[in-house]
Amino acid sequence: MNFKREIIRPSNTQANQISFYFKPDTAIVELVHDYDDGLRFAIYERGNVQYAEEYAPKTAKPLGSLLPLIHSGTIRLPSLAAHFSTIGQLAERKRRFIRTYFDCEPEFESVAVLYALHTWVYEAFNAVPYLRFLGLLGSGKTRGMMTVGALCYRPVVISGVATGPALFRTIEIAGGTVLLDESDFQNTSVGADIIKVLNMGYQKGLPVIRNEPRPGGNGFDPTPFDVFGPKIISGRRKFRDEATESRCLSYMPRQTTRTDIPLQLPEEFEREALEISNEALMFRFLNLESISPSAHREPDLSPRTCQIIQPLLELADRIDADNAGKVSPRSYREDLLTFAKVQDLKAKDEQKATVEYFLLEAFLNHNEDAPLVSDLARECVLAHKIDDPKLEYWLNPRRTGQLLREIGFETPHSNKGSKVVITPEKLASLKKRFGIAG
Repeated sequence: MNFKREIIRPSNTQANQISFYFKPDTAIVELVHDYDDGLRFAIYERGNVQYAEEYAPKTAKPLGSLLPLIHSGTIRLPSLAAHFSTIGQLAERKRRFIRTYFDCEPEFESVAVLYALHTWVYEAFNAVPYLRFLGLLGSGKTRGMMTVGALCYRPVVISGVATGPALFRTIEIAGGTVLLDESDFQNTSVGADIIKVLNMGYQKGLPVIRNEPRPGGNGFDPTPFDVFGPKIISGRRKFRDEATESRCLSYMPRQTTRTDIPLQLPEEFEREALEISNEALMFRFLNLESISPSAHREPDLSPRTCQIIQPLLELADRIDADNAGKVSPRSYREDLLTFAKVQDLKAKDEQKATVEYFLLEAFLNHNEDAPLVSDLARECVLAHKIDDPKLEYWLNPRRTGQLLREIGFETPHSNKGSKVVITPEKLASLKKRFGIAG
């Protein structure tokens, strides 16, 4: 694990009721649930798993407030930690499950398997990606989210949350993988809080801070809510914010023509998902402390894409090593890198429709070494006002200068106006970012 510190969830517990506990080289304490034994702990210590209704060293009991969420299906928990043969076998079980209930290309099957598997050890990484299904009504995006989500660590279905604080508390106490359908929150008061979760939740150490009332109602205290963790999103359109968009592995499902996929999810879906999750819990116990991200960078990928696929790449290498020598296994590494490269190319193509790209293009086409900001603004408007008639009304020299500075240019003043200058190193980096050769 790339950190060595005690973790307790929820972090601000006051009643000795917990949903997760980790102490390096000592214990991993997880919640499990079934209708015979109820909610209890699965405790992994010294290579053995025991089940108990209390974790004595912390005098802690299972977090009872989760029971209504479990009974309603909002949160899914394993029922025990089950033996599994190898990571390759576990990955194959997940692949067969996905193929049974969701129609997608084999390449994305590999990505989906890796995503689901990485959620079981996500605390070992400093940053994790979001998986996002994009499409119109009836395209299969919700089925994709529910199918992959069922294989993830503690899937938490966020729907019908009435307030931001309820949203933050649910994620804080449950941890795990958030499943989010954007259509549930469009034009609602919770929408802005969802964006906060997405902006802060991809990386460790970025909690959402809320003022919470003190016991007895005497004032408020700033309270952090940990929203870090994997998230699967179903939506119809891309995010407006480029930074949020870059944290997503996006897939556009197709309307299936397969007749073997059930129109409604049968009871076997839940049973099979539980069996696989029980094996994945044992995988978590065995690997949470030993796994860590690789420092290797793929030269053909952008830095952000390299960052977000690192957790998946680490697992891909382990699966491929386990499958070595077997008959015609798919390479999870190759499938993941192919998917990531295509996503990178799409992002660069979309950047070519941005004003920032237009301004960079105008700068490169300009004959002068240091053109004026007003010249670039005028040339940009003349070249693209047919495609964007509103451009000439808002792309004034002041806005142009601001945009140029945001992407790395400098705009020092002169007696003729503000000039546009940039170092060769920064210009080369910009050209690479926007996919401009030369």
